[in-house]
Amino acid sequence: MIIDGLLLFSNAQDLTALAAGVATPSTNIIDFSQNRDFGPTGPFKVFAECGTLPLADTETATGTATEASGAVTGIAVASGGAGYPSPPVVTISGGGGAGAEATATVENGVVTGFTVTAGGAGYTSAPAVTVAAPPDPTMDVAVQISQDGSIWDTLEEFPGIDLTALTQRTPFLVRAKPAFSNTLYRYMRLTYTASVALDAGTVTAGINLDVPANVPYPRNYVA
Repeated sequence: MIIDGLLLFSNAQDLTALAAGVATPSTNIIDFSQNRDFGPTGPFKVFAECGTLPLADTETATGTATEASGAVTGIAVASGGAGYPSPPVVTISGGGGAGAEATATVENGVVTGFTVTAGGAGYTSAPAVTVAAPPDPTMDVAVQISQDGSIWDTLEEFPGIDLTALTQRTPFLVRAKPAFSNTLYRYMRLTYTASVALDAGTVTAGINLDVPANVPYPRNYVA
């Protein structure tokens, strides 16, 4: 098949509407009008670029320890932070003792509590509690295909794209030639999966004979 113009999946789609960890489809599904073998895919490339750079809703959590009889007896949440896809590492230090350990509980990206798994010994004052910062936000982009517009198969995945690496000069989530397909299908779409909720960001995506702008391909992307 020959694509003789730009076909858009997304036009300034609002990335702040994405739920963390959930694959959200592009605002547009491309309908190629009839079932056909769309591979080999050499003539075209997929691109997804951020018109407004993504800004993640992330903040490091903090906790306050209590000590009694030389041991850590509890840790209260001082600030739950934001942007945690999984429980962070908790480090307990100072206070004159050693051996205290704790784990964190996370709900909806926020630290909601701490569990002291070992109280340690020798503490003469409450030690400091350090909670690891949230990881850099990432996004997975997938190219999906369908024969009926309801059941979708993934043709190509671009996982773990580091959103902090995007710049105004290189705002591309994806600039790539998709995989070959020997399956007949009619519809194509993209899905976006952000690791955390975003406070800002838009994406425009499509397929074309070539990707727009004379900008070098980022590392690990298919040229």
